[in-house]
Amino acid sequence: MNRLFEILIILLEKEKVTAKYLAEHFEVSQRTIMRDLDKLLVAGIPVQTQVGFEGGITIDKSYQIDSDLMTIDERQSILDGLKAIDSVSTSPVLPSFINKLLSQDVPSKYNEIIDINLSSWYGTELIAKIDCIRNAILEDKKITFHYHTGKGTSEKKVSPVKIVFRWSSWYLIGICDERDDFRTYKLNRMDQLQITEEVAVVREYHHKEHYFETVNYELVAIFDKEVRHRLIDDYGINSFDEQEDGLYFKRGFTTKDYMMTWILGFGDKIEVLEPLEIREEIRNIANNMKNLYEYDR
Repeated sequence: MNRLFEILIILLEKEKVTAKYLAEHFEVSQRTIMRDLDKLLVAGIPVQTQVGFEGGITIDKSYQIDSDLMTIDERQSILDGLKAIDSVSTSPVLPSFINKLLSQDVPSKYNEIIDINLSSWYGTELIAKIDCIRNAILEDKKITFHYHTGKGTSEKKVSPVKIVFRWSSWYLIGICDERDDFRTYKLNRMDQLQITEEVAVVREYHHKEHYFETVNYELVAIFDKEVRHRLIDDYGINSFDEQEDGLYFKRGFTTKDYMMTWILGFGDKIEVLEPLEIREEIRNIANNMKNLYEYDR
């Protein structure tokens, strides 16, 4: 059933495909594909097959997906995912496919329950970057860009592998030319992104979630009870222990940059206990701020 539904999606997305294309895509024989097409026909889906040089498999573009193919909950789950992807996509296919999933027998309130927008505050720039990287991956081309970090700005040439959404941000996983290894880059730190004519390096990606799950810093801190709601917002009701002198917080962080930015956002409502080097760094930052604001300009 999963393959039949995937074939239906491909036929709705593309103007024309061949049995050979579908067979290679699903790693089955062309005879199996033809049997699948027969099943779609029996289900009332207007699949047409034309033989010859200009032939192929098509489907009537006005076709609306039959409600009997999936439950309302299944259809809504697909719609929620498609709408989220559509918020960061320039593909002309998604809106029409979303409309094909919508039918009059689905209560309108189902389509209003969840509204996901993954484009963040810098939506226009983000969508262009995702589109560029996506095209580079599909075309097996390297990309170049300027990358901005706390150490300054550097030029990067990367073979893009995967676009990832984690921690409320978008990242690129790719093979860095300079390091000849996999690296992770935050999309909103990229500038002047371009696709090159160089063929991308192909290498099997084994890292999976390694970058996003590795704990490099374990923060131990006491928060003022006044910011209880912010800890709940960020990490949930069970992220701290409420004690007499404040909220005891202990959690691992992957990157120092993110941890420091998060800590400093609480101002004087947090006391870092560990790591000691982070405590010392915050003390130095506080002294520098004191010196900066000690006298009026």
